[in-house]
Amino acid sequence: MLRFQYQNLPGRQRYGHGGPPVDADRLQSCVRERINNLRVKQAHDAGADTIVTGCAYCMHMLQDSVKLLNYDESMRVIDVASLVAESLAKK
Repeated sequence: MLRFQYQNLPGRQRYGHGGPPVDADRLQSCVRERINNLRVKQAHDAGADTIVTGCAYCMHMLQDSVKLLNYDESMRVIDVASLVAESLAKK
């Protein structure tokens, strides 16, 4: 699985057949960043103004992507508990 993901990373071809040595943490970081940016772009394109997650780590990564893509004026990332509390406070 790790080898398959590494082979599909963009820019790998410039290193030739073997490529540079890559540890699993670095590879996972590259893949995760791309996925988070993709998900934030998809949510933005769908017209979402809020992304909700139950995972603190995911929330941090999604917030970074929102800032990186300059969507911080039009989108927010919030955890489920905060959203429920917000909803109860409005009633």
